[in-house]
Amino acid sequence: MPYAPGGTTDIMARALQAPMSDDLRQTVVVGNKAGAGGSIAMKDTANAAPDGYTVVFVNNGNVAVTPVMQKDPGYDGIRSFAPIGMVASRRCSSSSTARCR
Repeated sequence: MPYAPGGTTDIMARALQAPMSDDLRQTVVVGNKAGAGGSIAMKDTANAAPDGYTVVFVNNGNVAVTPVMQKDPGYDGIRSFAPIGMVASRRCSSSSTARCR
């Protein structure tokens, strides 16, 4: 988890922790490793053994924005990860004049 405990992404990951454990018949642990805009956890996950035991719960900022904004975040937002599912989406960004439908 590339974020500190208690944020929206952390809460969503923890809500999925028990159902994932049940489905996988494995213990699922949510570990927070905040810092550098999520790059620390993303780099660690990208460099972990590709054995299926290390996953990262992210939003589009870690995959699409950080690799463009940082010179060398230590991972490629597309090539370093394989998506396994989508948890949530929203149709518009926050704005004082925009309306989400």
